[in-house]
Amino acid sequence: MISFNVDTAAAGPVTVVSVEGEIDVSTVAMFRRVLLAASPPTVIDLCGCEFIDSSGVHAILEHKLRDPCVQIACIPKGAPGRVLKLTLGDVVPVHATLEDAVAASERVAHRRPA
Repeated sequence: MISFNVDTAAAGPVTVVSVEGEIDVSTVAMFRRVLLAASPPTVIDLCGCEFIDSSGVHAILEHKLRDPCVQIACIPKGAPGRVLKLTLGDVVPVHATLEDAVAASERVAHRRPA
């Protein structure tokens, strides 16, 4: 059985979507549902992500279309980090910490016209 959990929490005006475990074809539907329900601006916290396949990357790209302010916190080590850097590095800003990602999301959202 694949370990996967996704939760949301408020960090001021930012919705933080935290992932633990593996994002793949068997878990991506739940990940997408949570992203769809998240109120922008959002931060996707991948500190606990152990694996991500192309379906997970695609879900993040879909979310970027809905929330241009989206930020990623904590690129995971190993293969998941390499995949994210190669596929999303120029599209979705990545931050070393959750705090940095939340602050950046707030700044970007504040600059966007209503």
